[in-house]
Amino acid sequence: MGPYWYVSSTIGENINDGSEENPVADIETALQKAFGDGNDGNDRDDQTIVLMSGTHTGSSNRGIELSSYNNGINSYWDNSFTIEGATGNPDDVILDAENSDQHFRLSGGNERNITIKNITFKNGVSANWQSQNGWASGGGSIIFRGSQTKLKVINCIFEYNSVEQSTYHEGGGAVHISITNNGIDPPEFEDCVFRYNTATNYEYDQSNAFGGAVCAAPGLSLIHISEPTRPLYISYAVFCLK
Repeated sequence: MGPYWYVSSTIGENINDGSEENPVADIETALQKAFGDGNDGNDRDDQTIVLMSGTHTGSSNRGIELSSYNNGINSYWDNSFTIEGATGNPDDVILDAENSDQHFRLSGGNERNITIKNITFKNGVSANWQSQNGWASGGGSIIFRGSQTKLKVINCIFEYNSVEQSTYHEGGGAVHISITNNGIDPPEFEDCVFRYNTATNYEYDQSNAFGGAVCAAPGLSLIHISEPTRPLYISYAVFCLK
């Protein structure tokens, strides 16, 4: 099987082989099938996870650490994979985190290319109630911190994602980016729409709420921003570039 692995929110079953005719039910299972246990001797580069039309929910479609997947052979080489909506229209493929977690995390790992395209990311959250110490990382939908990944996000919509914090957080209602290693390229966002994302600090003044849509250090490339919202108790800046 592969290099295409299909996920369906309606007809998917995790006992299936992941073909278009017999898709699996969630992203986590598709990634596991795509990359296996790394001991089968097969080259796992250039895999594609295809999300079929519909709204994808549940714990195996959120809180996923993408940097943990490699090809099992050349795990320090440039291993690439793609997660994409099947139709090319992000309105057709919705990844709904149900206000329970972030969608994707990227931290550490090996140098690789990851492309994400044609998906709507909705209702992702990073909140103080998720941790015992009351601290929330930035990035309600995607957090990119010290990752070796060359990340490209194309033709995606980020909406109704949030960072909720009673004290200090790192900002970025939808996306937080922190580049900690010299020579690592910042993620690229091309033809993406950010709307109705919020960074909230509800216990202190709003000087600790950064980037209603994106907070990035040291910077990134963003093309096309539309309809950012700024209700009470969120950052008044769409971007925070540190």
